[in-house]
Parts: sequence; structure tokens; C-alpha cells
Amino acid sequence: MSLAIVVAIIVYLFYNSWLKSLAVKKFELEYLKEENKKGMTMDSKNVRFDSVTAKSNKILQYDFTLVNDDTSSLIVSELKQNLGPIVLKAVALDSATFVLKNHRYTFIYFYKDKNGDSLFSVTVNPRDYINFFSRIDSSK
Repeated sequence: MSLAIVVAIIVYLFYNSWLKSLAVKKFELEYLKEENKKGMTMDSKNVRFDSVTAKSNKILQYDFTLVNDDTSSLIVSELKQNLGPIVLKAVALDSATFVLKNHRYTFIYFYKDKNGDSLFSVTVNPRDYINFFSRIDSSK
């Protein structure tokens, strides 16, 4: 194989990879725009979706407020433990983020109390949502 062919293949692979990353970044920006356009919305009686932001390369953070609670009225460790599986299922089954999950994004769900004080965050990595589907398949 000549050097020119090897160089052409390398350039093609680099260019193809670069185009894909641009397309994913454009999708990410559109997704953030659409999600944030909704504004602050109530997900339940107690939980308000505030915003979603891109934190760094392939990491999105969703911010939520528990509108009826503050740190003194909660057992934070229990709440985090109970919400973990719910957040994982929500991320794994969310079809709107399929493209992002296909490119191995990490999703952080950050919760604060009604006073704006930080409570906890739940992080869902690519390994987590991939394993979620593995567990479903193995239970059949």
C-alpha cells in the first residue's frame, strides 16, 4: 500500500470523525435550547425542572429544585438513594437523548432545596445506562 493511500485513509477517517462530532455538538445545542425553552416546569408536586446545561465535553447537568423542602426537613442520603434508580431509568429510557447516549454522554441530575441550597446530585454514566439494558435483557 502506497504512502499516498495511507495518508488519504487517515485524512478521510479524521475528517469523518470531525464531521460526526460537529453533528453531535449541533444536536446537543439544539437539545439544550429546546429543553431550556420550556422554562421552569413542575415535574411533580414537589420537583421543579430549572434548566439543563453542558458542563464540559459530553456532560449535561439537569438542575431541579425541591420546592416544598429545605435541608432541615429532608434525610438527604435516603432521598438520593431512592432517586438514584428512578433517575437511571429516566435517562436510559429517554428517547430524546438517544443520539447523546449513542455518543457516551454523562448525565448529572443536580437537586437543591427551596432555598437554593445544594442537596445532592445523581450521575448516570454511559456504563450505567448500558448496564440498565443488559439487566433488562438478562431478566427475560
